[in-house]
Amino acid sequence: MKQRTTVPILSANKSYISSSSSNDYAYVNRIYLNRVFPSRLPLKRVEPESWQRFLNGNKFTIKENKPNIHTILNENYINLLNEYSPGNENFHKSSFLPTSVQEHLDHLYKQMNDLTLELSNQQCEHKQLEIKTRKILSNQLQDREKELQECLQRHLFDHEKKLKEQEKKYIELLNKQQMQNVQRERESKNKLDFIRNTCHTYKISLDKENAEKYQIKLAHDKKRTRKHKSKIQN
Repeated sequence: MKQRTTVPILSANKSYISSSSSNDYAYVNRIYLNRVFPSRLPLKRVEPESWQRFLNGNKFTIKENKPNIHTILNENYINLLNEYSPGNENFHKSSFLPTSVQEHLDHLYKQMNDLTLELSNQQCEHKQLEIKTRKILSNQLQDREKELQECLQRHLFDHEKKLKEQEKKYIELLNKQQMQNVQRERESKNKLDFIRNTCHTYKISLDKENAEKYQIKLAHDKKRTRKHKSKIQN
């Protein structure tokens, strides 16, 4: 058989909150609606008291299992607390709840207020941290993009510089080769002219030599012819 524990939470009846808790009472934020609150009460079998009959209803839900017992506050219960707040005209200082129960309720109210404040502070800190982190990440991203652009510009500049140097070397090499070709062409032309001149000179000299030899042979033939005629006449 499951064990039950009494959860001292104000129910949907026309109950009131004592004056001792009026200074510590605060509205429960809607962020706690339908959230699970673990019970810190000991798990033991107790006899229900007269005031516990007001806990029966649809204003709250009790869930229990073997290791833990949790209480989930419903929206109607929160509205009831707001309706019978210390600032409401229906609020009275008298209370029919036992002193120990009311003190425990006051303690729960104080814990809820402290948790609400702590949660608000944590949310604020988390929001500030998120904004700061986003700003840091954005700055880091901008720095990385700037570094990347600078690195890209440096690489492009170096590449362009190397291309210009190579182009300059190729142009110099091409000019040098062209000059060498022009020089070789000039030398070849000079050699050809020299050979032509030499051939022409040799031809002239050969023609002159042949002409001289022909004249000598012709004179020798004439001389022989005259001698032969002389012999015939004698």
